[in-house]
Amino acid sequence: MRPPENAEVAELVQALAQRVRALLKRRGLDPPQPDTEDSDPLTRDQPWLAGVYAGSICGCLATGVNAGRRVVLAGDRIDPEAIDSRTGPRCASVSGFSLHTRERLRTQA
Repeated sequence: MRPPENAEVAELVQALAQRVRALLKRRGLDPPQPDTEDSDPLTRDQPWLAGVYAGSICGCLATGVNAGRRVVLAGDRIDPEAIDSRTGPRCASVSGFSLHTRERLRTQA
């Protein structure tokens, strides 16, 4: 088989994103809408703790005079924000779903 074209990969990941969201909704697992009061009870009940958690996830300091600045890690030389997997050949990203088709599986005859 020939490798897929970039446009084919983008079309496939778009279809997968829509189908996964539809499946989650049918099973009652779709996330709450962001404007509802119940969408984030931690932010409502404990905003300081929610801010600390958010800073941890983003890799930023959450409190103090340096709040919002990136955390410096000793020995860490990879900047994940500089990695854009959508620009490579046969890769696509749509609404948080990504598909990478650069590798192929070899079969034994």
